[in-house]
Amino acid sequence: MGAHLLDVQNLHVCSDKHRLVKGVTFKLQEGEILAIVGESGSGKSLTSMACSGLLPPELFTMGEVFFDRQEILSIPASSWKGLRKNGIGVIFQDPMAALNPLMRISAQLAETLDGKAKLSPTKKAQILALLDEVGIRDKERILNAYSYELSGGQQQRIMIAMALASNPRLLIADEPTTALDASTQNQVTDLLLRLCHQRKMALLIVTHDLFIVEKMANHVVVFHDGQCVEQGGVHQVLNAPQHPYTQTLVAANKKQLETGVMCHTQERASVLKVDQVSYRYSGAASLAMNRVSLELMRGDCLGVVGESGSGKSTLAKLIVGSLLPDSGHISVLGMPVQQRWSSDAENLRFARQCQYVFQDATSSLNPMLSIGQTLSEAVRLRRDAPTDVSLEVRRLMAEVELSSELLRRKPADLSGGQRQRVVIARALALNPDVLVCDEPVSALDAHLQKQAVSLLITLQRKRALSLVFIGHDLAMMSQFCVQLAVMDAGQLVESGRTDQLLADPHSDALKTLIHHTWQAQDKEDVSGLDPALCA
Repeated sequence: MGAHLLDVQNLHVCSDKHRLVKGVTFKLQEGEILAIVGESGSGKSLTSMACSGLLPPELFTMGEVFFDRQEILSIPASSWKGLRKNGIGVIFQDPMAALNPLMRISAQLAETLDGKAKLSPTKKAQILALLDEVGIRDKERILNAYSYELSGGQQQRIMIAMALASNPRLLIADEPTTALDASTQNQVTDLLLRLCHQRKMALLIVTHDLFIVEKMANHVVVFHDGQCVEQGGVHQVLNAPQHPYTQTLVAANKKQLETGVMCHTQERASVLKVDQVSYRYSGAASLAMNRVSLELMRGDCLGVVGESGSGKSTLAKLIVGSLLPDSGHISVLGMPVQQRWSSDAENLRFARQCQYVFQDATSSLNPMLSIGQTLSEAVRLRRDAPTDVSLEVRRLMAEVELSSELLRRKPADLSGGQRQRVVIARALALNPDVLVCDEPVSALDAHLQKQAVSLLITLQRKRALSLVFIGHDLAMMSQFCVQLAVMDAGQLVESGRTDQLLADPHSDALKTLIHHTWQAQDKEDVSGLDPALCA
């Protein structure tokens, strides 16, 4: 083994009132891959932020962190800038927070290479090669686009390309594949493994996916409640976990791909109709949505799957009226989506019928409002707003398994998983008939994914809720989505009953997703949801 490239000694991360990371110690060798794994809120992202000089100013540290034998917790901000440019690369979990919405992607990538946004032929060739490496299709359109015009998966892959552009000695990746579909996850992890080997680059990867840990890492550090409860070689820790929490985490990550287990409700009236809908983003050469038609029945769950950039999130935005179709028609409970924007009253009427759970929880919450204020605003918009709003807010928090103590906090004070559960609670506050969930659990660890999905299933039964569930975890979705729609390059290439489609797939897109899902589960027996919920 080579020298220690990263040496973390007794690291504490604290706020004025709380100790969030408690005495963590670990070491990373040159060229080694170390995974930090744990539930949302366990302190793993704060630790990676401390190692990259990106902690919020309201937090402070104790202990020592050495990079290439230099103590880096105490260095000035000006030194961090050079260190991140030439020594440490960072891939963020939330790409929208890192990408500039006012700059085209080409300018941001060009700026990463030499600090200048101007795109020369040489720089463009380098950028195109990077985009090829991270699996970006339609590269010219992507280069001319702004970040908000891209899917979540495309945004994250741009972030990965930017981090790799500086050829770092250490790459710190915070949930780098969380928002990507199975096949793209496989491509990105393969890419990172190859780069680590070719460049002798060390990788510190933060994740909740134990398959990624087993596939990529040499060593693993298990976090729980801000502490390192277990660490060691990957195979040793995963095959013979010693700490009770590690044992629970390993059990929660075991998935069981049983296509026959799904939640059923008797088909009733149609609540959502999408009829021959097409949409083209401004300046795009190709259609983002090409004559798509589908229908959702009351009480059913429709799963929409496809690779990153296939049009899944565009479809979700069209359903809720964030985008309006160029042709075709969409109606929710008989109300045309275009009618939503005809008046404030119609907008409120639509919001009470259909709610959107965002993939990017951070940008969908007002950073200036406390969690209690955010949920109270939503509850007051309900048709039958309760007299005791605060009591209803506390009940919603309990439903999404969050402590009422968080109500006074701002979104920045919560973990990514906690923020996403607040977004789910806010959507449920209006008691909608239809819930459109755009990758609602992709940022959560396996244990919390199970809880969140089980919660949605319970609510679906209790309230006759109808769900459009957009995701890339085919193993999970096959267990509760009665119907499945498969997207590829803006087209609906296959749809029908989930069990029938998975037993006899026809499209290349679905076959590819199934292949990578099965491949990912070969070494796991994944957890599924409680069979009683899905009976």
